[in-house]
Amino acid sequence: MGAGRTELFECLMGLHPEASGSIRLNAILLGGAAIAERIEQGITLVPEDRQRLGLVQQLTVGQNLTLASLRRYLSWFWLSDRRENESVSMIIRELEIKARNASQPITSLSGGNQQKAVLARWLASQPRLLILDEPTRGIDIGAKAEIEKLIAKLCAEGMAIVFISSELDEVVRDSHRVVVLRDRKKVGELTGDEIDLAAIMKTIAGAASECRMSNVECRRSKVE
Repeated sequence: MGAGRTELFECLMGLHPEASGSIRLNAILLGGAAIAERIEQGITLVPEDRQRLGLVQQLTVGQNLTLASLRRYLSWFWLSDRRENESVSMIIRELEIKARNASQPITSLSGGNQQKAVLARWLASQPRLLILDEPTRGIDIGAKAEIEKLIAKLCAEGMAIVFISSELDEVVRDSHRVVVLRDRKKVGELTGDEIDLAAIMKTIAGAASECRMSNVECRRSKVE
């Protein structure tokens, strides 16, 4: 927590225009920096704060599900209710979102089903890179398992996924590559068989130790 993980991926999505750097997706340098451009390029971010940033709480379940892909349901200048409703029904069925119907308020769903709805909205936009910031926070054990299963399925189908989590057990179970950040800097990387709880903790502890030593040297320098 506080390592700069969320801020890093907000920068990738164009939420901090003052940030600098370059982004390559499939070895191709991406231009632009606006949020709309990133979405057009196939990058999407499911935010950590589901209630404040993920859901439009005044809308229904169905409206939340189709919000990021409305172009698909346009017929000339009109939104096709039939096509939208068919898509919503399919999404609810495929992701097993537990809702009475698509017209009920999104806020009436459980935390786990709200999170599935946020995920489903961005999956409907057919992203190339899906960034998930703490996707299992604040939901029950059953919903966590379902979301982890969905992530594994999407990955197996070829979607690139960045999974940001402070739950190290989840990181070990779900990751092919692990990057550890501290003070907004990369301090370690693990891949394949290197990924286990002890190795991640060692990387974190090593970075913390180096940081403390650096602070001591700084204080000594000021005293001298």
